[in-house]
Amino acid sequence: MNIISILCFRKTTVRIIALSIVAYCIFVFKTHSYNLESFFFDTYFVNMQHRTYLTDKVRNLQDQSFELSNGNLVAMKKWYSPKSADMQLDFMTQLTPRLGLVWGASTGNYGEKFVIQPSFKLGMVFHTQPTPNSELSLSLTRQLRGRLEEKPCIADYGSIGGVQTVNCRYAASTMEPSQTLKYLLNEKAPDSVYISLRYKFIF
Repeated sequence: MNIISILCFRKTTVRIIALSIVAYCIFVFKTHSYNLESFFFDTYFVNMQHRTYLTDKVRNLQDQSFELSNGNLVAMKKWYSPKSADMQLDFMTQLTPRLGLVWGASTGNYGEKFVIQPSFKLGMVFHTQPTPNSELSLSLTRQLRGRLEEKPCIADYGSIGGVQTVNCRYAASTMEPSQTLKYLLNEKAPDSVYISLRYKFIF
C-alpha cells in the first residue's frame, strides 16, 4: 500500500471511528444504566492547555512587516495579536473498568486578521491485560472544528491596480493581489486526529 492510499484510508476511517465511538458509548450507557450523577462521578480532569499549536503559529507572524510606497513601515503585530486566551480542557469519563470516554473543548481565539474556531474533542481509551505480564492500550481522539482562518486586507494600489483584496502578509510582494489570496492560512491542528496503540510486556 502506497502513501496516498494510506492517507485516503485514514481520512475515510476517521468518520467510521467517530461514529463507532458514539455508538459504543450509547450502548454502554444503556446497558450500564448510566445517569447524569454517575457520569460526573466517574469523570476526571486530565489536561489543561493554555496555548495551542495554531495560537503559536499566529504569534510567529507578529514580527512581520512591510513598507508602503511612501516609505512608512506597517507592522503586523496588532493584526495577529490574540484578543483572548485559547484554552483547551480535556476530561475522561470511565464507562467500564477497561473503557474510558475522552472528551473536551477549547475556547478558540481571534484577532484582527485571524480566527481560531472553538473546538470539541471526542475519543476513547481502551486498556486491557492480555496476560499477567503484558498490557495493551488503544487511544483514539478526534477534534471537531477548531480551524485557523486568516482574514485578508483591502489595499489601495492607486492608479496601478486600484482597491483590491489581498493577503496582508504579501501586500507589498510582486505577486498579483488575487494570487496572494491562495496563501491565506486555512488549516486545522496537526493533532486533530490522534491514534495511539501501545503494548507493554514486563519481563
